[in-house]
Amino acid sequence: MISMSRRRFRLAVAATAALVVAGFAFPPSALAEPEDCVETLSVYDPYDLVTDSDLMVDYDTLADVESLVDDYTTRIDDAVDAEFEGIEPPDDVSSDDLIDEARWELDDTVELGRSIAGCED
Repeated sequence: MISMSRRRFRLAVAATAALVVAGFAFPPSALAEPEDCVETLSVYDPYDLVTDSDLMVDYDTLADVESLVDDYTTRIDDAVDAEFEGIEPPDDVSSDDLIDEARWELDDTVELGRSIAGCED
């Protein structure tokens, strides 16, 4: 059985590799213009996974964030239910660990999306 820290490390390496590949596959100038960054990160987020909802993003990044928040919310809900019932959460990952993982992945998604779209700070 793989320990939690080892699992997190493998997840971090895989996510970093995916972001690097995506960065090379979609050069920033090819996808969007700064004028496209008109969407705010206002999504249904019961676990406060989006750390900076005031950032402006393009529509594609907003759609990616909404999808990730929905997926993580479902997984966190399942983990919370399991913890409440006193059984092992799905994939043996606690709700707290899922929240941390979600925030990390969402921050990276927003940063990458804003970079590709050329959004200004």
